[in-house]
Order: sequence, then structure tokens, then C-alpha cells
Amino acid sequence: MSASVILPLFYIQDPACRVRRKPTTRATSHLRLLAQVRNEEDALEVCARLVRALNTTGENWSAPVKGKQDIDGYSTNPAGDKLQMQVVRASNNNRLWQEVNNIGSATIDYVVSTVAREMIETIRKKTRKYPAEQKREMSLILDAARTPRHTYQQVLDAFRTHYLKECQKAGFAQVWAVGPQGSLVQRLDR
Repeated sequence: MSASVILPLFYIQDPACRVRRKPTTRATSHLRLLAQVRNEEDALEVCARLVRALNTTGENWSAPVKGKQDIDGYSTNPAGDKLQMQVVRASNNNRLWQEVNNIGSATIDYVVSTVAREMIETIRKKTRKYPAEQKREMSLILDAARTPRHTYQQVLDAFRTHYLKECQKAGFAQVWAVGPQGSLVQRLDR
């Protein structure tokens, strides 16, 4: 079943990723990036946003530091545990990113089922890339800072309904969607 829920329009206002809701009744969403970031240049900030969200729930992770090779950032806790984070864009919509890179903004249709499918396709791609033993030590972080729709409840519900078991079987220690603010950080594999 394909839900055609129209998600609210968001603009990214500055490099700190503060967002402002702009009401719309249109079936399209407009994504405008004023501070363009290519690939994973801000991966450590995404890791820091996840760590801050975890720490607000009573956990005690250190500020993340830059990792090596496939680990974009890692944190430790007082027990000596290591949270190793690999960051990837939540959206694999190449047309979106090409348009954003070329003209600085993009207007695209967003359907809940499509957004949920983008997330599992991103997870699938990363699942194929790493061996099982490496994935068990790695938390996969889907960067939704520029596409906060990937953290909306309707999308998360659709993702969990259709893809939760597959996400759990992907083999990562944890899988998170990290939006532009702490309230938009969601664990996907639970």
C-alpha cells in the first residue's frame, strides 16, 4: 500500500542546520541549501548530534572524534565501550542531489513510502559494502540533516512496517536516522 501523505516543507536556514517550518498544501517539497556540503564533509557534526541525543537519555558518550577508514567518528563511554559511527546520506535520490549541487535547491515530490524506501536502499547499499564482522562493530548513521522528512513519524512508521526486519538483519550494531536537531534523531533497527 502506498501512502500519499504530503510532508511539511522545510528550509535549511544556515550551516548550523536550524530549520523553520513553512506551511504548504502543495504535493511538492522544496529543499534549499544555503551552505552546500558535499558528501560527508560534516560527518563529525552528524556524529555529535547523535551523541548529544543519546546523552540526553542518560547515556554518557564522549564528544566524537574523527575516525579512520570507514569510521567517520567514534565516541567512548566511561565503561570503555566504543561507539563507531559510519555516516551516509539518508536520501539516495541522485536527481535531488544533482539539482542541489547544480542550482542550490531542488523541488521534488515526497511520498511517505518513497522516503522509507530510500532509507532501506541506503542501508542495503552499505550492507553489501562491509563484511559481517565489521558491521557488528559499526553503527550506521543516516544523515537526514538536509532531508528531515526521513525522520518524520509517518516515514518511520512506514519504514518499520515494511523494512524493520530487513534493517535488523543488516548486521550493523545500530542504525540511526539523524535529522537537523536532537528531536529528529531516531533509531531505525528497533
